[in-house]
Formats: sequence, structure tokens, C-alpha cells
Amino acid sequence: MRSQLRRPTTAGVTTAGASTETTIPVMYPQDFINACAQPVAIMSAVMMGVMVPIQALVMYAAFTKFSNIFNPLKKKAQLRHAQRMRKININRR
Repeated sequence: MRSQLRRPTTAGVTTAGASTETTIPVMYPQDFINACAQPVAIMSAVMMGVMVPIQALVMYAAFTKFSNIFNPLKKKAQLRHAQRMRKININRR
């Protein structure tokens, strides 16, 4: 039924003594959508497969960084270490 609704894709050209028909392929929007549907779906799946491990690594790094920044026990340990280093440096003079 779709092909019945389309405009003709051939144009007839007549010359003296001989008839020649030129075929011009026409791609309609629906044809373009149908032709590109599968490659787009494949590339979407491939890109998702590539991005999932990258996103997992970035999220792991971010959560580890935030855990180290905001962990109160680590903050106290860093403060104790800084105080110890200051005390050692003062005693060396």
C-alpha cells in the first residue's frame, strides 16, 4: 500500500525515433528512517557498552575521593600527623 501512495520515481524522456527512460531513485523520509534504524541501534548499544565501565570507574574514584575528604576519622589522623610533624620539626632546631 505504501508503494501505491508514492509519486513515480521514473521520468520518461522522448527523443525523435527512440524512447529512453531515465530512472531516478528517490529516498523518502520513511525510507531513510528504516535504513538508519538498525545502525543507530547498534551504535547506541556499543557506546553504552563502552561508557558503562568508564562511568563505573569515575564513580568509584569520586566516591573514594569524597570518602577520604569527609571521613572524620581520617581528618583526625591527618591533624595528629600534622601536629607530630610540627613537634618533630621544632625539636630539631
